[in-house]
Amino acid sequence: MVVGDDAQCLAAGTLVTMADGSLRAIEDVAGGDSVLSARGGGSFGPASVTRVHRSVRSDGVAITLRSGRRLVSTPEHTHFAGFLAEPEGAGSARVQNVARLGHRGRRVHISTPEMLMCTQPEPNEGGVTFRTLGARPAVRRRGDPAADAGHLRLARLGADGGALPFTPAVLVRPGMAMFDEHGGYDVVESVERVELDAPVYDLDISRTHNFIANGIVTHNSIYGFRGADIRNILEFEDTFPDAHVVKLEQNYRSTQTILDAANAVIRNNRGQKPKSLWTELGQGDPIRIRELEDEHAEARFVTGEIQRLLDDGGVSRAEVAVFYRTNAQSRVLQDTLVRGDIPYQVIGGTKFYERAEIKDAIAYLITLVNPQDAGAFTRIVNSPRRGIGATSLSRLLALSNTIGISIWDAASDPEQVPGLGGPAVKAFKRFMATMHVLRERVESNPPIAELLKEMLQETGYLEALEAERTIEAQGRIENLEELINVAAEYDAAAEADATRQPSLAEFLEQVALISDADERTDDEGLVTLMTLHNAKGLEYPIVFMIGCEEGVFPHSRALDEGGLEEERRLCYVGITRAQRDLYLTYARTRNVFGARSFGAPSRFIGEIPDELTDREEQQPRGLAGVRARATSWVSAGSSGGGGPSWDADPPSSATPAFRMGEDVTHPKFGEGVVTGLEPGGIVVIRFAKDGSERKMVADLAPISKR
Repeated sequence: MVVGDDAQCLAAGTLVTMADGSLRAIEDVAGGDSVLSARGGGSFGPASVTRVHRSVRSDGVAITLRSGRRLVSTPEHTHFAGFLAEPEGAGSARVQNVARLGHRGRRVHISTPEMLMCTQPEPNEGGVTFRTLGARPAVRRRGDPAADAGHLRLARLGADGGALPFTPAVLVRPGMAMFDEHGGYDVVESVERVELDAPVYDLDISRTHNFIANGIVTHNSIYGFRGADIRNILEFEDTFPDAHVVKLEQNYRSTQTILDAANAVIRNNRGQKPKSLWTELGQGDPIRIRELEDEHAEARFVTGEIQRLLDDGGVSRAEVAVFYRTNAQSRVLQDTLVRGDIPYQVIGGTKFYERAEIKDAIAYLITLVNPQDAGAFTRIVNSPRRGIGATSLSRLLALSNTIGISIWDAASDPEQVPGLGGPAVKAFKRFMATMHVLRERVESNPPIAELLKEMLQETGYLEALEAERTIEAQGRIENLEELINVAAEYDAAAEADATRQPSLAEFLEQVALISDADERTDDEGLVTLMTLHNAKGLEYPIVFMIGCEEGVFPHSRALDEGGLEEERRLCYVGITRAQRDLYLTYARTRNVFGARSFGAPSRFIGEIPDELTDREEQQPRGLAGVRARATSWVSAGSSGGGGPSWDADPPSSATPAFRMGEDVTHPKFGEGVVTGLEPGGIVVIRFAKDGSERKMVADLAPISKR
C-alpha cells in the first residue's frame, strides 16, 4: 500500500522538467505524465507520475542558490542537501583531498569528498548540523546499511558518485550543496521563511521518487506503509455507518499532565481518530525535559536521577524504566548504570556485552593480544563461516593437546594436523595469514577504534553481516558500530591523559571489568531498559525516554518511508507508559560510528505545550556560553518535516575557552598553537615538537595557555 504526504509540497508555479526536456508548471503536471528523474551517478531518465497531490498551506521556505535558482516549498518538503568537504570554502569539494579526521588527526585520503558531511563552521548555528560520516571505510563498502543504521539517509545522485542526505526544507542551511539538473552541485545562498498565497503541489514518482524542480533535484512525498494499516480503524465508520463507537478515554494509570502531553503529540497525526484521554488521578508533576551535552552526560543524568529517587525513598528500582528507540543506544547507559552500582535488566533484548557479535569481536581482540587463549580462538576461527567445521577444529585441538603446543601454533602449520583435508588446510592458512597481519598491526599500538574497524573488515565479519541483508543483521552491525564508539572513547580518554600508555590489553581489561560487574544480581529489584517497541502494554511509575532527537526519534528512516505518524504513535505509547513521573532527554551531540554528530531536539518535544513541562538546557563543556537554542517549533498540526525550526537570526557565538592562534602547552606534546575550534568543546592544536595536529576535548585534556 502506498500513500502520499500532503505536508510535503512545492509552491504553484514551480517548473518541473519533463522527460522531453521541456518545462511545465507543477500545477499543470498530471498523473501519467513522464518527468525527468535522477537515477544515480549523474544519469537522468524518464519516470512516470503516478499521482499529483494538491494542498493549501500558508507557510513556506524559500531556498535561493548561488546560480540564481530559487525553490519554494513547505517546511516539511524533503530535499537532497548537505555540507560537502570544505577545502576551499563552504560547499566546495576537491578530488583526492587530504583531510584530518578523528581525535588523532590522522591524514586520510578521500577520493570522493562528498561522502564527508561536514558541520557548519560555527558551533552553534541554530544547533543544526548533519551527521558526520567521516572517513569510515565501512561507509564506502557496497551494500553498507550505515546510512540507515547511523541516523542519516543518503542519495547517491551526483555525477561524481557523490551523495547528499535527505533534508527537510526547514533544516536546509546556507552553504549546503544541492544536486542540480546536470548531476552537479549548486550551493545554497540563503534560506528564508515566506508566506504562501497559492496552492502547493507534490508529485508521486514511480521507482526513483525524485524529480527536477526549478533546476534542482528534489525528493517526492511517496511513503510506503508496512504492517498494520491504520485505515482499518479510520474507515470503519464509513464501512459500517450504523456501528456505535465507544471511546475508552478514561485512563486509570497516568496523571493528567502525562495524558495531556500524549494528547498534544498524537493530535499532530492526520491518520488518527479524535480521542482525548482523561483521569481522576490528579494533574501531577510537569514533564521534565532535559537537554544534555552528549550521550554520556545523558546517561550520567539518568543514572544520577535514578539514584536520587532511590535515596529519597518511596521508589524501588523495579518501578523505574528507561526507553530508547534502538538497542544500540543502550550501551552508554548500561556502562554508566554499572559504574553507578545500579543493577538493571534488558527486556526484549540482550545486555550489550552479551550479544553474540560483541562477544565475537572481543574474542578476536583477545586472540590478537593473547594467541594462547584457546577459548577465544575456537570462537572466532569459523566466524564468519570459512569452511572450518567441528571435525577439523577437533583434530587441530587434538594435535595441540598431544604435542603440547598452543592452538595458534598448530593452526599456523595446518599441514601437520593428521587427517586434515586439503580445503580445511587452505581455510586455516587464509585465516592465519589474516590474523598474523593483524597481530603485526597490534604491535604498532594503533588507536583501538582503528584496529577494531580494520579487524572487522579484514576478517570478513562485517561483509558477512552485510551479505545477509536482514533487519537482524543490520541491528548486529549497529551494535558493532557502538563497540567502535566504545573504543573511540577509550582512545580519546587515553590521549587526554599524558600519564597513560594506552594498549589493546588495557582496553580489554576495562571491557572485562564492565561486563563482569554487569553480571551481579540483586534481590531488591532491577531498573528496566527496553526499546519503545517493547514498551507496549507495560507501565511504570517513573519513565525516562532518552535520545529524543531528530534522526534518532523519530528515526531518520521515518522521513522517507512514511513512518513518521507511526513514530509519533510510538512516542504516544512511550509517554503513556509513565504513571507518575516522565523524563524526556536529548543530547546536543552524539557519537555515531566513532564520529561526533550534532542534532536538534525531536519534533515530538516541540509538540508538548510549555505549560506541561519543566525544561532545562545544559551549557556544553569546553565552549563557554555557547548553547543551541530552539526559539520556535514546527507548527501544530504538521505531520511531516524535519523537526524544530529556528528564527531567521541564530544565536551568535560566544567566546570559547580557547581562541584561534592562541599559544598553549601540553605536558606530553609540548608547546603548540590553536588552529581550530569545533563543536562539543573540541580544540585543534598543532604541536611544534613533531608538527602533529591533534584534536582534544578542551575540558578533559591537560592543556594550558602560555
